[in-house]
Order: sequence, then C-alpha cells, then structure tokens
Amino acid sequence: MRWILFALTCLCLPARAVELDYVASYRGLLSAGARLAIADVHLSLPDAGTAPARLTVTTAPYPKAEWIHPLRFDYRAWLTPGDLATRQVAWSKTDREGREVRRLCFDCEPGVILGLSPADDTPLPVNATAFARPRADLRLPWNDAPPRDRMAMLQRLRKMPLTSSRSWFWPVSNGGDLRGYRIEVGRRKQVLLHHRARRIVPVDLIPVKDRVQEDRRIRVWLEDAPSRIPLRFTTERALGEFRVELKAAPPRSR
Repeated sequence: MRWILFALTCLCLPARAVELDYVASYRGLLSAGARLAIADVHLSLPDAGTAPARLTVTTAPYPKAEWIHPLRFDYRAWLTPGDLATRQVAWSKTDREGREVRRLCFDCEPGVILGLSPADDTPLPVNATAFARPRADLRLPWNDAPPRDRMAMLQRLRKMPLTSSRSWFWPVSNGGDLRGYRIEVGRRKQVLLHHRARRIVPVDLIPVKDRVQEDRRIRVWLEDAPSRIPLRFTTERALGEFRVELKAAPPRSR
C-alpha cells in the first residue's frame, strides 16, 4: 500500500482533527472472487494548524491476512497551514521482513528532500535539523515544483475547488524516488454507501514516473460537502481489486 502514509512531530498544540475509521478489503483471484477484509485503517485529518495528519494500518483483527502478510504501518505528515505543503514526514512499517523507520524533511534544505538520523520513534520538533543530523545516504534533489507527500496531496484535494473534467499534475515523493500523479476530477453523482445515499466527487489519481503514465490508478470518493470526507479508495492490481472504505459509524472529531 504505497499510497498510504506516516510520522514526525511539532512544538505546537494539536489542532482539531476528523477521525476516520476504514476497512481495507480485497476481491480477486486469491479470494476466489469473494470480498475479504484484510486490514483496519485509521485516518486523522487536522482541519487547520500544524498538527500532523496521521494514518495507521493493521492486519491484526483479520487472521487470514495476518497469516499471509502481517502488517503494522504508522505514518504522520506535518504540513504548512496555508498551502498544505509537506514539511516533514515520518513512518514506520513492520512486516515479515522486519521493521523499517524513515524520517524525511521536505523543507530543511532548498531543492532537496533529506533523510534524518537517528531513525527511531523519538518525537522531533518541526525544525528537526537542530536535533537530528541529515543522512548522507538519503538525499533526493528535485528541480521543478516542490514535491509533496501523499498526505499533503489528499489534504489539498479536500480544501481546493474541484470542477468536473478538470485535470492537473502534482509532483509527489516518498523520499525513495520522485514521481507524480495526474489528477482527474469526474462528474458529481449520488451513490449508496452503507444503505445511505451520499453525494460524491470522484477523483482519479494516476501515477506518472519519468513522464510515463502508469496503469495503476487510485479512485477516491470525496463526499460532496464542505468537509470533503474521503469515503472510499479503490485500486485495481493484476490479482484483483483493493478497496479502503469508510466504516458505517459517523466520523469523530477531537
């Protein structure tokens, strides 16, 4: 799940956030065509300020998924309050191959995404270069528009006006490489979700790398309301469809 996201910290007080709970599921060859729940996903989206947006994923509640591919994923992103640009990102992933932790700074040095050391779970302030040294082995230069992480991309989509048939390109990076997404906005429509009619704005996120468009689009359903709650994420792969869908319970705020 490369489009899912993780971790860093700040010195400010936390802003109000919408707390969203999802179920990730799979349907395809490996499930004999049945839809199989594989993970719980939690998304915390701050409305304002510099509190981190956060996403966590766990397969713990689902024995079949836990047996095939156990996963614990935690991702936080600190964004600028105005234009929602990425400042810092931190994420950790634990699976059968072990545990990986990465810290990235998008605004510590002009034109470069820096990896920070030490890569552990100790919270760092936003100006982390005063408390952690750059990693020589993780340094990704960029030339054109400054890249964002995927969480910043989602938050920008929630805040900006979305006109049907509009499309544009955003550079995106996870610190490992530079790529981007072509964004295509579809026609607003009404759908049935958990036996309730919802108005949505469908948005397609189409990955592009080295100017080549990849056939791995992600379709996002954003609620057609001021809150722009993400209701569903869907993507097709060779072995089937993966879906992350908001649970029936209403979103919470904190």
